[in-house]
Amino acid sequence: MASESTGLKDPTKLNAIGIFSLALMGMGFSVTTPAMSSIVAQFASTGANVSLLSQAYAFTMVPCVLIAGILVGNKVRYKWVAFFGTLMMTIFGFLPAVLPNPDFTTLIVCRALFGVGIGIMNPVGKGLILAIYGGNRQATFMGLYTTFTNLGGIIFQQAGGWLAGADAAMGWKLHYFGYLICIIGVIGSLFLPDPPVTAKTVSKDSAEAHGKLGIACFIVGIFILFVNLVNQPVFMGASIFVRNILTAGGSATAASSAPIIAAQAMTLYTIVGMVIGAVYGLIFKAIGRWVAPLGMFCGALGAFFISLAGGEGGQLWMVFAGTCTLGVGFAFILPAAFQIVGIHTSKIRVGLATAITIALMNCATFLSSYWLQALAGGNAAAAMSVSTLTHSAFIGIFIYLVMGIILVVFNPFKKRGAAAKAEAK
Repeated sequence: MASESTGLKDPTKLNAIGIFSLALMGMGFSVTTPAMSSIVAQFASTGANVSLLSQAYAFTMVPCVLIAGILVGNKVRYKWVAFFGTLMMTIFGFLPAVLPNPDFTTLIVCRALFGVGIGIMNPVGKGLILAIYGGNRQATFMGLYTTFTNLGGIIFQQAGGWLAGADAAMGWKLHYFGYLICIIGVIGSLFLPDPPVTAKTVSKDSAEAHGKLGIACFIVGIFILFVNLVNQPVFMGASIFVRNILTAGGSATAASSAPIIAAQAMTLYTIVGMVIGAVYGLIFKAIGRWVAPLGMFCGALGAFFISLAGGEGGQLWMVFAGTCTLGVGFAFILPAAFQIVGIHTSKIRVGLATAITIALMNCATFLSSYWLQALAGGNAAAAMSVSTLTHSAFIGIFIYLVMGIILVVFNPFKKRGAAAKAEAK
């Protein structure tokens, strides 16, 4: 069967396994998320801004995403770009678990090198889907990509949470064993297809060879940057919110229980994302452009629940309600974002356009550390406090609502030009 609206031969089942194995790796960084309270406790006496550890991978990830976007399909085959990236994720994610008494600087270095790997891998899967599929078929595959990304998130977060909670004293180090799961991506990348339309397969004089990049990838990337800027503190602070609530309730096991409960809350985020992703194609077919503002309004509701969890009298159900609603919102926002990029970008430029979008949206990952520090009045030690994280959630409500209103007024799915109209058929 030919891919919808492209006339290209569908990938084989092994090709699809390869693409979705990369989706599983998309939240590989989240092994550390439920272990943050254990890491904060381990390095509290050093005065270090521990939030940087969670974000350090983004410093190297962003430029490497752009480099991969330039190389993939032009200079290097898709499969080898993904293979090298996932191999680096495996090695440098796992390394701190076997190093003798790694200090904070060593952890930062390993995290940064892990970022090189995830940055190289990141544009490949989505870029292949945008290059091979179009129309509702593309929406379906983007939704499934989100489902597999969230499935990977569940696996990574559960591994990190349980390993961190297995030993109150050494959980901060044990959780790094969870990064061995990245081996799945190393193997899967060997089965990736190459899209028929690349710089090597089109005539230099053809219209496709001169296709424009457009500005959609920049606009969409900035929108998702703001979404991630307010979401990232929730991921970083889930275990801190939980630990604060348990401690306030007089729990004697708050230190060991918080990572496990936080992992469960983040797992709920990814489960609802899986469900929405699995049916995203059907939902998009039914309501079309409204998936984007719907996602933003769900995000605003999620940020509201998180702000309640951080306030006086916060309850665990508020953390779970917040992560659940944020998961629903992001499951609509992310595939819609890349659909919009695909609609307004020439097929030959989708690798680079995808990379630019991913790079911009992930700038929030390291900017969030400075965002929290700014909210804490420049006090690095207070950047991961409950009050600072709660303040960030309040601002998140406003940001989500503003972007939702913008997407109600302006329709980013509107096709432009003859080529775009032909693609939609």
